[in-house]
Amino acid sequence: MAEITSFELPGFEATTQADQVERFALSIGEPPAAAGETRPIPFTFPLRWLADMGIRHAVYDLVDNEDGTFFVIIQNVEYFSTLELDQTYTVTVTGERRPGDRIMVDLECIIQSRDKRPILKVNSRLGFVHAEGAWKLPS
Repeated sequence: MAEITSFELPGFEATTQADQVERFALSIGEPPAAAGETRPIPFTFPLRWLADMGIRHAVYDLVDNEDGTFFVIIQNVEYFSTLELDQTYTVTVTGERRPGDRIMVDLECIIQSRDKRPILKVNSRLGFVHAEGAWKLPS
């Protein structure tokens, strides 16, 4: 089987529904929004879209090992425009690793409005740690 070193996933839709934003804000320790108040979307809200199972499976395919987990080594979030409440966005993700390197993966996530305007870009370098607690390359 050929070694997989990159992927590009088809774009998927993600929303900024007010109730999702409120639950997320509470989960990161922000106080509840006052009655009638419009909560701003937290800066880190779109990172939750990176937990999509399609993305996770594609990353595990790159390292050819599902017996561990990933952690963020470095991440950069660059906003070009603000996210707006109750909107739908398209999330596109690409990933790659250097041939032979099965513990580092680079991801790029682009989030666009319905009219294809870029809203933000997330670049992440992920490291893989085996479930046994040690760095382990597949045989």
